Amino acid sequence: MDVRRTVVLLSSAALLVVTLGTPPASARPRQPDGLIRLAGGTGGWLGNDEYSQSSPWETDQELEIAGAGTYHFLYRVQNDGSRYDSISVKADKWDTPPADCTYRVILRGKNITRKITESGITLKSIRPGDKTTFRFTITAKGDDDQCALEFQAHSTKLFTATDHVIATVANTV
Repeated sequence: MDVRRTVVLLSSAALLVVTLGTPPASARPRQPDGLIRLAGGTGGWLGNDEYSQSSPWETDQELEIAGAGTYHFLYRVQNDGSRYDSISVKADKWDTPPADCTYRVILRGKNITRKITESGITLKSIRPGDKTTFRFTITAKGDDDQCALEFQAHSTKLFTATDHVIATVANTV
């Protein structure tokens, strides 16, 4: 919840209105929003309208699954800003040990795992309110594995307008 305070200063010559605090997302021209959930699940999206405010590298929401196996997730990035924007999306792999983790990211039926984890992709000219959904899987194969994908979305016009979510599969015994 954003806290705002408005101060009104009056004089015989002018009226000055100053608003202090962070404006709501709807008033921000550039604001990507990253959401995550299990595919096929009946639960809601984690991370809706929760933005990285203190740091471009802050993780807002984490969805963690316990147990070895393959899990299917959905990642959605939407433009919560008030203007058209191009949004850059990158996914970082976090795994221990790396040999026991596999990842697959699909966008519009195409496997983009290598591109999104190496250099990222840019979704161009997204209208306010529009969204794009990625399907991805994480497989943890052995004991004591921790496999995660951290998705970062940021405006290409304003790098500090950013949002992060992470999905983790942890098989610890």
